[in-house]
Amino acid sequence: MCVCGWKSADHATMAGAPTDFDLTYLRAASFPLGLCYLILASIFVSQQTLFSCPKTLCGRAKLVGQQAHLRFFHASMTLCCIIRFSSFAAISVFEITGLLDTGISGSDEAQQYTWQGKLFTNAFTVMFNMPDIITVCTYLLLVLIFAEVYQESRLHLFDSLDFRRKWLYGYIVLVMVFFGAQIILFVLLFSVNDDGGGLQLSVYLFVTVCNICVVIIFVAFSIYLSITFSGFPYKGEIQRERMRKVASVVNWWTAGRVLWGLTTLTGASEPWLAMLPAWAAPMVITGALVMSEVLPFSWVLYGNFYSMLAMDTSQSYADEAGTLLWPVSYTHLRAHETEADL
Repeated sequence: MCVCGWKSADHATMAGAPTDFDLTYLRAASFPLGLCYLILASIFVSQQTLFSCPKTLCGRAKLVGQQAHLRFFHASMTLCCIIRFSSFAAISVFEITGLLDTGISGSDEAQQYTWQGKLFTNAFTVMFNMPDIITVCTYLLLVLIFAEVYQESRLHLFDSLDFRRKWLYGYIVLVMVFFGAQIILFVLLFSVNDDGGGLQLSVYLFVTVCNICVVIIFVAFSIYLSITFSGFPYKGEIQRERMRKVASVVNWWTAGRVLWGLTTLTGASEPWLAMLPAWAAPMVITGALVMSEVLPFSWVLYGNFYSMLAMDTSQSYADEAGTLLWPVSYTHLRAHETEADL
């Protein structure tokens, strides 16, 4: 699925090179999509102050780690929306000023895929695909938050800090791999002659692989958590509700990653957008982005997600009589027994 391009000389001999139609559906979809991401970015920026409050207002010191993950999660969504808006705004501006058509010149028989056209196409490929990896890494961070809430909601005897440490290391490694591979592809895209469009196709296939991989990781991680904590009950209804809320958000995001992964896969491997009517292609790409990114982002904002996670309930639970209890260590119990004996 080439996002933009300049008309090529021979569509048959340069099947991988972007054609003039490849930008047609983005021309029509750029304004509504840019408006959606502008609204989301504005809301995210306005809510950034929620994560700058003092520690005493945010909760106990033990929640600082999760609060830091939430701040980073919020900042990642904000960055993704800003980049998305910038790319669609640039397409709209170029369309209005007529710059999108200046690279098409000469007779129909001798039109060349010039270096200006290649630079233009590669630049928009980078702008269009960079937010994809940011969204993938943001989804991974959401999975990490899901795991933390899962183990906090259960009354277990494991070392929570050891769990968090291992999960955080795994997240950092995956993020480095994803961004490192994408940077390498972007460098090759600008430095290697890619008349056949193989590198540009590789960029979209890499996005597809990343989206499918993170979904598989989430499914495997969910099975692992279910097995590991299967014998431990919830601490209470508040913890159960927090777990349900986080799970609903993760499920929204998971469906979005699957949808966008399939969209990039089918769009990159088969030019099915070119087979649609001119009015249908913009609707398809708009619907895919709305379902895979705009709605999951909005669900985080308006689904009571942040306020639910801000509740300090990780170490307390209520028994059937409603009495609030806290799990304590064996040493603590022995100290009370010794005091009673004295």
